[in-house]
Amino acid sequence: MNDKEAVDVGLKKSEIAVYWVVFEKGPLGPREVQRFTNFTSPSKALHHLEKLKDMGILKKNSLGKYYVVKRVNSGILRFYLPVRNRLIPRALIYAVLVTLLNVILLLIFHGSVPLIFFTPSLLAVIILWYETFDLWKMKKELLKG
Repeated sequence: MNDKEAVDVGLKKSEIAVYWVVFEKGPLGPREVQRFTNFTSPSKALHHLEKLKDMGILKKNSLGKYYVVKRVNSGILRFYLPVRNRLIPRALIYAVLVTLLNVILLLIFHGSVPLIFFTPSLLAVIILWYETFDLWKMKKELLKG
């Protein structure tokens, strides 16, 4: 896959689900996509695979399996970063970073952090972790079908 080529196209929910599964699970055929996305039939999976192939996002190998050639950066996928063969929420990186900064702040001040510093920082941690779990929940709902 060429990571430098990210396409910004308007994909439907089921097309995003197919893209997501192929991105994370590797080359897949219609039947595997159907199982992972809970589609009612392999023909529905094939329809979406072919549509993504026609858009130039997927390619088909000699075994009839589809794989990602272009990264999609639209819809819900804008909020995820590709890391190896996974899509992780961008908010996760920020949540971990701000949480670590809060821990360091607590260690530096030996547990007696001035409230004026700690309150906004703690609020940021709560919001970022909430956003991260919300994005994971969205992914789970999307892949249910």
